[in-house]
Amino acid sequence: MLPMTKDNGNRTMHTIGRAVAFCGLLLLSFPVPASPPEPMPLEFFASPSKFKTARISPNGEHVAISFEEGDNEGKVAITTTDLETVTAVYAFGPGKHVGNVRWINDERLLMDNWVDTGYLDGRRQDPRTFIGGYDGSNRRALETGNFFSFFIDALESDSRHFLMGRIHWMGDRALKLHRIDVKRGRSDYFRGAPAPEDGARITDIALDSRDRIRFAIERHPGKEDYRAEDDRYRLHYRLPGEDWQVTELDAARPAPEYQRLGFGPGDRHLYFLSNYDQPGRDTLGVYRFDFEAGVIEPVFRHPDVDIEDALRGPRGEVLGVSYQPGYPTEYYLYPDHPVVKLSLIHI
Repeated sequence: MLPMTKDNGNRTMHTIGRAVAFCGLLLLSFPVPASPPEPMPLEFFASPSKFKTARISPNGEHVAISFEEGDNEGKVAITTTDLETVTAVYAFGPGKHVGNVRWINDERLLMDNWVDTGYLDGRRQDPRTFIGGYDGSNRRALETGNFFSFFIDALESDSRHFLMGRIHWMGDRALKLHRIDVKRGRSDYFRGAPAPEDGARITDIALDSRDRIRFAIERHPGKEDYRAEDDRYRLHYRLPGEDWQVTELDAARPAPEYQRLGFGPGDRHLYFLSNYDQPGRDTLGVYRFDFEAGVIEPVFRHPDVDIEDALRGPRGEVLGVSYQPGYPTEYYLYPDHPVVKLSLIHI
């Protein structure tokens, strides 16, 4: 545990305060007829951003802000939403970059980090995942071992646990679900996933808003385990209270990309990013799986850039996506949703 001191808390608050004050100065610098403003120096636009992400806690009382200081050292500061009080600062060491930051409940959050010294550096990135409190208490590193781990679901019906997927490099490389204690970091198996046959492996799983496993991706390695050309993919899905159904994924390319976004309102559609139906020279587009029809529907693709992430509602439901064709912009999947209408007022 790296305790927060008064000095680093004040320094972080001072950094945030300077950023807010600078934004205020920019607002005051709008042109007036009598005195046009001085042009901004080129260095201002070329300098890297200090602040990376901001995540508000479910109860709206705190915000987790990831940023970098010094020798590209990634940190996470927790402040009250009025930015008046820094309650904790998490540091991970020089060269450690912060990735995803997620609130698991009102008091605890999940933080990913890794070593990143450039794409030409072949050293191990040493990915780690930490959990900690909004006040800096009970910081713990999750066990990694020979596992590749990734976040699956916050388990809205169980505030004491969250769900991680783990793939053992030295085993069968099949996805195993682990339910993690949000305070102690201890894990146990979470059952309910479909069981593939003939050497196939489940590679991803999705839960709906009521924490029911409803969707899974299966990969069959074909005749040669390390060649993607003859891999086969199948989708496992089910409606609530019914048995699993299976459909083939007709991929137009070997090793298609797949990134789960999540369920939309009402749990009828699961959204994901992919290029499975593109033969090459493409971008990642948005698709949705319709559980009632049992089919995949293409939704949106930009011709030049990948779709980056989901825009979510208060319960984590997917309402749109974000992408950057030279500037940040959004595509709304549910333009008539009350949350989307409210957000459009402020654009």
